[in-house]
Amino acid sequence: MVGDVTQGTPPPLAVQHHAGVSIARVRGVIDEHFDGVALARHLAGRTVPIVVDLDDVTRITSFGVRQWLDGLRGLPTESLYFVRCRPAMVAQFNSVPQFGGRGNIVSFYCPYLCPDCDTAFEKLLDVRTGKDALATQTAPPAKCPKCGADAEFDDLEQ
Repeated sequence: MVGDVTQGTPPPLAVQHHAGVSIARVRGVIDEHFDGVALARHLAGRTVPIVVDLDDVTRITSFGVRQWLDGLRGLPTESLYFVRCRPAMVAQFNSVPQFGGRGNIVSFYCPYLCPDCDTAFEKLLDVRTGKDALATQTAPPAKCPKCGADAEFDDLEQ
């Protein structure tokens, strides 16, 4: 594991190496304090696929985008995959050139809103199994976890 651990809080960056894959988990806010270079340093020399898990990223700032890009430039592999990307990160992948470097998004969360009870929630979409929805640029249908009504996609579908 990488990162500072204080008062029982998880580190903002945790890297694990397994046979055949390295997994980097990023947590919290990616801002000017995020050490993107540390991400690259801890994955240096790896020739196996690298999976970057973004499930616990709550926010990214404009300074964080710079730190993120610095880290991606130093990643050593052509096999880079992003999983469980939250909407804040998806927005950056869509708007910042080279935000994903040479990587591929495998799964991301789609935001939904229930028109009946105003519950906001996210549903994970796996790119490999959600090809039909992606090809037609439509969000897959979702049911509200609170009341069971049909929910509406809460973003632009493009």
